[in-house]
Amino acid sequence: MERDANNQFPMALSSSVIVTIVFIGAVCLNLALASGSCVDLDVTGCRTNPQLCQDPLIAEVTCPVMCNRCPNVPQTTQADTTADCSDLLKRGRSWSSGVYTIVTWKTHTTVDVFCDMDTDGGGWTVFKHRVNGSVDFYQNFSSYENGFGSPHGEFWLGRRLLNIRKDISNSNMFQYCFKLIGLRLLNELTSRRNHTLRIDLKAHNGTRMYDVYDGFSVGAGSNYTLHVDHRVDSLHLPYGHLLSPYHDGQPFSTYDHDMDQHSSSSCAITYHGGWWYNGCYAANLNGRYFVNGFPYYTGMVYMPFATFESVKKSKMMFK
Repeated sequence: MERDANNQFPMALSSSVIVTIVFIGAVCLNLALASGSCVDLDVTGCRTNPQLCQDPLIAEVTCPVMCNRCPNVPQTTQADTTADCSDLLKRGRSWSSGVYTIVTWKTHTTVDVFCDMDTDGGGWTVFKHRVNGSVDFYQNFSSYENGFGSPHGEFWLGRRLLNIRKDISNSNMFQYCFKLIGLRLLNELTSRRNHTLRIDLKAHNGTRMYDVYDGFSVGAGSNYTLHVDHRVDSLHLPYGHLLSPYHDGQPFSTYDHDMDQHSSSSCAITYHGGWWYNGCYAANLNGRYFVNGFPYYTGMVYMPFATFESVKKSKMMFK
């Protein structure tokens, strides 16, 4: 489901209803629907507000019984499930780039992801986006596992809607409770079939570059090993393959989860990032953001594009 121009959930609620978006972590985990179950979390609220069924997100997650919709039934198949942005594209209509709700193919998790429907035919599921340095990517391992940021801005992966509930102090106010999802989700999304990885970059001087690899997937935790095969397309790259073979087969490292091949130091600490470091990097796209683009070893670097120059924008996506 796509948001409107104001990044709000499309609703058919009356003007008297106040909607509050609340991003909450593990506090809301106990409200998630169990796989195979189809139970209203707030039966009274659903029955007294039948207009909620007009919102697909609410109908599927909060009031499935009353609305006769249950997204987690075992009978769900790949044919009728939007498991990533490429599945959305296959529905045969024109889709604009934006945030959509998908249901993952294996655990049937409902999650919001950003879909790029404009680049190279569309259907790309974006899992990393940086444009202005508003989000600090020097995060611990748990943050990378669980995700951070917002799919409407800078982010690492997506977010999962756990519950929509009434505020006990105001019967007309609803709280949207989210859980961010990171490397755990990326592992599931890339384990269904062969995927293509695309990296788009923009330098501070306006030059654009992209790099495309086939055979992309991320292994299971706690290593979340990167798998990429051969480069299949590129623009403005003066050198040969970058991610493969150097970063291929490397586990994910952060400052508190050192899995790199460097014998005497932590690449994540030295280069201020979280990444599939080898010993240490040819790409460091989760490094420190620098607004001036001057050469910085700890920056958001993609060496064949601009050696040790921190780029202005970076996006990673797959389909």
